[in-house]
Amino acid sequence: MLLRLLTVCLVTSTSVHGYCWQWGRNPTFSGPPTVTQIRWDLVRVSFGSGLLRMRECADQVFVKYWPLDEPHKARSTPPVPRTVDSIEIVVKEDEALVYQAVARENKGLFGTDDNASPVAIFSTNKLGGRHWPTLENATSGTQSLKSPISFFIHDVIRLISKFL
Repeated sequence: MLLRLLTVCLVTSTSVHGYCWQWGRNPTFSGPPTVTQIRWDLVRVSFGSGLLRMRECADQVFVKYWPLDEPHKARSTPPVPRTVDSIEIVVKEDEALVYQAVARENKGLFGTDDNASPVAIFSTNKLGGRHWPTLENATSGTQSLKSPISFFIHDVIRLISKFL
């Protein structure tokens, strides 16, 4: 009976290539993704050039993005293979968006594990786009994006971006 159950599990399980079962071996990011404006309504989010560490432990990569002051409106790109270094996203002009790369490990019967990068804030415009400093970069990680001061700073950034 046990042999039958084991055979069924092995035959019906999905192929897992990237999951590294060893302790401490998870895909990580050395910094936020690089965001580049391609057109006024298109950006390229890059996570290559050494940003994604232990790439071999990831099965897929995708990008989460949301309006600067509305994280509850987060969207995700479709997952791409771990060998891909960037994803292009169609966006609205003059909207400050927060971008976060995510490496997903498929752990088979144990589900999935998402490993996220630090965030990058970028807004497009017809002059070529604008990177916004994040609190993580400005304070070397001593404050989170959820602290009261961060809401004030993000409100100021949002107001300034409307006039640029």
